[in-house]
Amino acid sequence: MTTSRKPLPLLLPFLLLLPLAACELPRGSRPDLDEMVRSRPLAVPGAPVLWEIVRLELTKAGLRMDEEKTIEEEGVFETRWVEDLAPYRFRGIRSKVVGRIVPEEDAPGRYRVYLSTWVQRNADLEEPLDSRRAIWQDVERDEPRSRRLLYLIERHFRSGAGAGGSQAAQDEVPPFLQVP
Repeated sequence: MTTSRKPLPLLLPFLLLLPLAACELPRGSRPDLDEMVRSRPLAVPGAPVLWEIVRLELTKAGLRMDEEKTIEEEGVFETRWVEDLAPYRFRGIRSKVVGRIVPEEDAPGRYRVYLSTWVQRNADLEEPLDSRRAIWQDVERDEPRSRRLLYLIERHFRSGAGAGGSQAAQDEVPPFLQVP
């Protein structure tokens, strides 16, 4: 009777790729537009200008664009995970922003930006400060953060904003950012 040991070498490449699967977006590849927060239609001089503003505001918010998953031709962008580990179970979190830039079909030169902020928490009990051993679990999406990021992007394209614009237009604060 001969015993074959070939299944283990065949499984080895898949076992090596398993940790990489944990770094991908949870629940599928990308969220639907209906699941994302959307901007108002933005009158933009050109798509490259909007892309630069999106990159600028995400960078200012402490997020780095994931160049491998960002495809400008398809209007898709994604940031890298930002980790904030804590010494207690379920206190450490990580977040990333996924978005799309979509041209308005009925209005040339106008675009909408769609954003979704994904959040996961670390369920590792043994070593919660070791990101390599983290056990990430999905939690609710951070819609308020997505709305704040959209506001920061939209403000660049408001009428009256920028050089020569009125101070009132620049100082206008949306209701979700106002403190009661």
